[in-house]
Amino acid sequence: MRFASLLSTTFTVFAGLSLVGSLASARSVPTVSVMQLTPTGRTPVPLPNAKAFFSARGNYHVQTVPYFAFHQPQGTRPAYRKDGRGRIVGIDFVNARKRAVRKLEINWLDNSNKIGNVAIRDLPFKSYPDTNVLTGFGANNAGLQQYRIVTSRTSIDLKAPRAGDYTNMFVNVLPDRKNFALNNILPWDGKSLPLAPGPKVVGT
Repeated sequence: MRFASLLSTTFTVFAGLSLVGSLASARSVPTVSVMQLTPTGRTPVPLPNAKAFFSARGNYHVQTVPYFAFHQPQGTRPAYRKDGRGRIVGIDFVNARKRAVRKLEINWLDNSNKIGNVAIRDLPFKSYPDTNVLTGFGANNAGLQQYRIVTSRTSIDLKAPRAGDYTNMFVNVLPDRKNFALNNILPWDGKSLPLAPGPKVVGT
């Protein structure tokens, strides 16, 4: 799935803000910083507060800072399903009783190694996803430049001026109507499925 214009007009006002970024080296990881953007200026946000805010808005399914990852529920192991081309099309997170408590369904763009969207469902596995992560690739084989995290309550739009290593990102959260600038974030490449430890699925 593609979406042509990811960020709102309000968010575009902040697109001209310049942030100083740095690349990660093999020995060091750049310091992450988060700024909330308002029409009157920028306000620093403590990293733990920002991480908690984004995680809650994404149903605790997706990690945004300090790097993008899908949450693996506590006490589970991933079981992968692949298609005929060797691409991962599903991940079931199975608990100690060998019961799946979370499922990821990965849909790939036609004849490519690029992910179109990832649908995430928790028990009891409703017909519609609890969280959906959609990609927006640039033209001419450019990398992933923007992605959207959608739940029944929230939409989080993330845009990187350039794809690749640690970079700066602009974030728009609706319906909160909050805008942020993230400095030295490792964004999603839209091709891999990184995992990070997450909380237990409620009720399991």
